[in-house]
Amino acid sequence: AFELAAKNGLTAVEFDIQLTKDNVWILSHDTTLNRMTDSRGKIADSTYFDLAGCTIDNGANIEKYQNLKMPSLDDALDCCLENGLSPMIEIKTFNSTGIKKLVDSIKSHGLESSCQVISFNHDAIDAVRDADSEIKTVYLVTKLDDEYLQQCLDHPDIGVSFKADRKNNSAAVIKKLLNND
Repeated sequence: AFELAAKNGLTAVEFDIQLTKDNVWILSHDTTLNRMTDSRGKIADSTYFDLAGCTIDNGANIEKYQNLKMPSLDDALDCCLENGLSPMIEIKTFNSTGIKKLVDSIKSHGLESSCQVISFNHDAIDAVRDADSEIKTVYLVTKLDDEYLQQCLDHPDIGVSFKADRKNNSAAVIKKLLNND
């Protein structure tokens, strides 16, 4: 997918990461292996070695890609470098050891200035910022209520991304956000 993105002129890719039992970041939206692989169980209960035997067997155009394995964060960052892509990394689960490893991986690939780390978990964003303030962070929210607005005001160096639909965010909410810069 990353290679196709680059071939089609895209400059950035977004992907989700989960932490294994032995604190290795792997690419996965889901917390379990059930939906996307030939294995079952929670990623957090599996070691990276355990996951090496899993095959991805679900997804768009899966029939074109035989014997796909679960990539690690470092695999993804290598691919970003090879294809001139900026990574946008969404943290799904984390701990302090995992955050240190995430920041170390970003730095070892020289991607501090072109990478963004995003999450719906404000504590994850704070942990990344505390580990390295150079890495851009974006707090993801679905609804811009007063609590989220205050968090944005308290942390102006954190970007915010939200779903600007009428169901979750009215014109009045958007106007309030704009009035607060």
